[in-house]
Amino acid sequence: VYKNVLIAMFGSKLDILIYDFQAQMLTALHNNEVDVLLMDKGTADYWYANSDNIYRLLGKRIPYGYGYGILAAKGQEVLISEINAALLTIQADGTYVRIYSTYFSGGAL
Repeated sequence: VYKNVLIAMFGSKLDILIYDFQAQMLTALHNNEVDVLLMDKGTADYWYANSDNIYRLLGKRIPYGYGYGILAAKGQEVLISEINAALLTIQADGTYVRIYSTYFSGGAL
């Protein structure tokens, strides 16, 4: 999905490489084979925090998609109903915002 986001934002101005593994991406950056990496915020935050100042975060977040998804196997209608009810409950009582603010938005919503 990141390639599509970059193409939508910058057109053909970029040479985009796709890697199968984070280790390959980080090695390419370390070896100056690429100028920048695009990855999800949680992953970027992790590598920034655990890199002994080797890596930096650049620019603003690029919002993409509609949020997180929860999957269940076909035939699990009861489970899906229970999950949906729990989500509605935590949304209504403010728990969802608190969890999101703590774990997914860097502490600020």
